[in-house]
Amino acid sequence: MKNIKLISVLSTLAALFFAMPAFSQVEVEQDTSKVEITVDKDTEDEEDDWDSDWGDDDDDWDINIRSSGNRLRFGMLDIGLSTYLHDGGFEIPAELDEFDLLYGGSINFNWHIFRHRLPIVKSTAFFEYGIGISWMGYKFSNDFKIVEDATEFTTLPIEGDLRKNKLRTTFLEVPLLLTLTPGRGDDFFVSGGIYGGVLIASRQKIKDSSGDVEKTRDDFNLNKVRYGLEGRIGLGPISFYAQYSLQDLFRENQGPQLRPINIGLSVVGF
Repeated sequence: MKNIKLISVLSTLAALFFAMPAFSQVEVEQDTSKVEITVDKDTEDEEDDWDSDWGDDDDDWDINIRSSGNRLRFGMLDIGLSTYLHDGGFEIPAELDEFDLLYGGSINFNWHIFRHRLPIVKSTAFFEYGIGISWMGYKFSNDFKIVEDATEFTTLPIEGDLRKNKLRTTFLEVPLLLTLTPGRGDDFFVSGGIYGGVLIASRQKIKDSSGDVEKTRDDFNLNKVRYGLEGRIGLGPISFYAQYSLQDLFRENQGPQLRPINIGLSVVGF
C-alpha cells in the first residue's frame, strides 16, 4: 500500500512538472577575443546551448552561463518526496508506528544557490559541485509530540485528532558529483556522487482540530551533520534526482533508526 501511495505522489509531481510554463533564454558565448551576450525571450525557433528562466507573470529569473566548457547555474530548484527507510525498507515496524508518514505532506525542497560544472573530458565528463539549502518535511499520520530539550529521545501522545503533525529539518548542503553527457550536446546527462550537509534549523509543527498551531524548535536529537549518495538523470527538460543518507535521521541510540531518502523532479535544472 505504501509503495502505491509513493507511486501516486511521484505521478502527481510529474504532472505538475509538465504543466509548468516554458522558460525564456539568455545566452553567453565567450572566446579569446570577445564576449557576446544575446537575450531571447519566449524564443521558439532558435536552438541555444543553455537557457535562463523567467516566470511569465513576475519576471523572476535565473542565469545559466557557459564559457569554454564551464557551466554555472544559479537558482536551481528540486521538488520531491521526503521519506525514510527502516532496515532497508519502507515498512515501519509496530514499535515505531507513530512515525508512519503521510506521503502527501512529506515534501522535500532543494534550492541550489549555485551549481558549477567543470569539464574533465570536453563536452562529455564534468566535475560538478555547488552549495544549496535542503528542506525536508515529514508529516506523521499519528498524534504525538517529540519532547524538546530531552537528554533521551522521548515522545508523548496527544489526545484528540490533529490536523497536522510535521517535523521539518533544514540543511546547508554541498554536492560533489561526476556528470556525464554522452550524447551530442547535453540534452541527456547522468550524475552521481556524494553530498554533505549541516543542520541549520529544525522544528515540529502541530495543528489541532480547532486550528491552533504549536511550533517547537529544537534539535530533537537529530544528526547535525549528514552525508550520503546523490544521483541525477535528465533528458531534455525532464530531470529526476535521488538522495540517500548514509546516516540515520536521529543520532545513534538517541532516536529511532530511520534512514532519510529524497526523490523527485528538478523543476529548474541545468
